[in-house]
Amino acid sequence: MTLKSKTIIHLSASVMMLHVRFQKQSNAIISYLMKLHALKKQKKYYRKKSMNDMEIKHALERPFPENRIHWRVGATTGDKTKGIALAYIDARDVMKRLDDVFGFDWQCRYPLSDNGLLVCEISLLIGDVWITRANGAGDTQVEAEKGKASDAFKRAAVLFGVGRYLYSLPNEWVAIKPAGKSYKLAEKPSLPHWATPAGYDEIMEKRK
Repeated sequence: MTLKSKTIIHLSASVMMLHVRFQKQSNAIISYLMKLHALKKQKKYYRKKSMNDMEIKHALERPFPENRIHWRVGATTGDKTKGIALAYIDARDVMKRLDDVFGFDWQCRYPLSDNGLLVCEISLLIGDVWITRANGAGDTQVEAEKGKASDAFKRAAVLFGVGRYLYSLPNEWVAIKPAGKSYKLAEKPSLPHWATPAGYDEIMEKRK
């Protein structure tokens, strides 16, 4: 076999490898676009670009599914048999809510950390304008730095309506039980209907 023939065979093999690689990448892109189209049809995400200000507001403040709500014990009775159930959400769920509504058009920063106080700023791109709101938090009992960063972030998000409804839940006394040096709920309270996604949607529908 001549050198020229070997060169042609080598080039042909290289071209074939590039073709196969390109075909795999094309298939991956097509698969992604098909999945994205399916998500659009299932309405599993919000299209911020086509939403007006009121629709954005409602998308942000819509209650979270009940399985995303966590509970901790607030005030307790003297005999430590009952306590007030306080609801809260995880920072990751807040991030997902912002992702669902704004995609990449949101950002956060921590411009101030002084004397145990950490301030978080969240900015949302509404139209062509960045809207920024901020709140802060101090050290927490568990993982102080991480805890206050998470709390500051969630409190800043509340200013945009995310999870704000949790502050309006009625105080409910429930049975508690020891958990190390603290206490935890022996049973989870039920949420009022208006504090569920279905209940909120019904209220919004009636207001139309």
